[in-house]
Amino acid sequence: MMVIAKIRFLMLFLCVQLVVMALLYREGYRKRVAYFFGIFYKNGPHSLALLNAQNLSFPGDVYANLSLISRQTVRDDPLPYCPDASPFIGGPLRVQLPDVLTFEDVVHKNPYVTRGGRYKPPDCESTHKTAIIIPHRNREQHLKYLLYFLHPFLQRQQLNYGIYIIHQAGNSTFNRAKLLNVGFKEAMKDEDWDCMFFHDVDLIPEDDRNLYTCDRFPKHASIAMDKFGYKLPYKTYFGGVSALTPEQYMKMNGFPNNYWVGAVRTTTSPLGEMGSSDCSRLLHHRVPSRVALSGMLISRPSIRHGRYKMIKHGHDKGNEQNPKSYRQLLCMDMWYLERSLAVQSPESFSIVDCLVTVSSFLLETVRSFRLLTVVSFTSRFRFNLLAKTRRTWKQDGMNSLQYTLLSKELPLLYTNITVDIGKDKNLRSRT
Repeated sequence: MMVIAKIRFLMLFLCVQLVVMALLYREGYRKRVAYFFGIFYKNGPHSLALLNAQNLSFPGDVYANLSLISRQTVRDDPLPYCPDASPFIGGPLRVQLPDVLTFEDVVHKNPYVTRGGRYKPPDCESTHKTAIIIPHRNREQHLKYLLYFLHPFLQRQQLNYGIYIIHQAGNSTFNRAKLLNVGFKEAMKDEDWDCMFFHDVDLIPEDDRNLYTCDRFPKHASIAMDKFGYKLPYKTYFGGVSALTPEQYMKMNGFPNNYWVGAVRTTTSPLGEMGSSDCSRLLHHRVPSRVALSGMLISRPSIRHGRYKMIKHGHDKGNEQNPKSYRQLLCMDMWYLERSLAVQSPESFSIVDCLVTVSSFLLETVRSFRLLTVVSFTSRFRFNLLAKTRRTWKQDGMNSLQYTLLSKELPLLYTNITVDIGKDKNLRSRT
């Protein structure tokens, strides 16, 4: 009996060790785990290092397969078309941010990327032409990380692609949607792209089976972010990373130009914590309603494939953090309103008006209990915009876009477009 008990204890101990090693492996301690399992191989602990990393069901290095890509020798006949399924796709990727990273490091690791952030597979003709549009201001560190992961990620999918950074000049309130409209217009001047990906600078894809190509309907690619516990926060969420064909984008008249992400002041915060990026994304995207009103649906990849890691960051000047109490109330109202705008029929405008009225009433009630002491004019303007979405989406978008192109530069990793998109006319000067 004692021998059996000892054997059971030993087996239990080994099982616990294997679980711990698997967890450590998942966090990146590949060499340590390889050494541990290699002890059981006849050639010693170093023999396991010879195994192909793709044969293991753990996240891999995004640069692992790029060494297999080689430029063909000069030939007269045209290149063959790339296969439908790229042989370089490996599945889950390990996202580890380098402690020290420069743009020169990214250039060195991506030798086939040409000026303006353009890439074509050197050994075959891609059947997909994708433009990546990234709105940007004061996020150079995040931009380096994104480019470090995004370039090899796209190359593994054998795409013909270009990366556009749309930089908002000045310190006025940040307007992501209008910058995306600018990016669409400027990118289409360069190339007849068949797919446009609108990408936040702080989101890194974690699985290269999440294809950066367009679908029959507008696609929401970032279905599972780590900040939301790798779950979709609500059914009509369309923030983070989305993809549309030029035809789909023009059919819904692009994004709204007159929705600015600004700050609202208050003096109390009794309702708890909520990140400003949560609120700004909920407030800023009117896309689900535009998709529905233009007669389209939302397409999404598998939740296993559409995984993204968010890089933590602070707040830009002109986009300061909204206060806790007002922010949480506003985001809750926007959540219900977003759903109603996206799923109701065009004849139900009175219902939307009713929701807006109820939301305004709730805010006034909260104010009467002195939970909110100061609410700026900007908040009222936002609610007015939401109520008018059904009436204004055909007038506010690509057909009303106005901006001034300040510069267009072509560094090696991306096309940098700097624009003046004006200011929020409804925002009172901050004190």
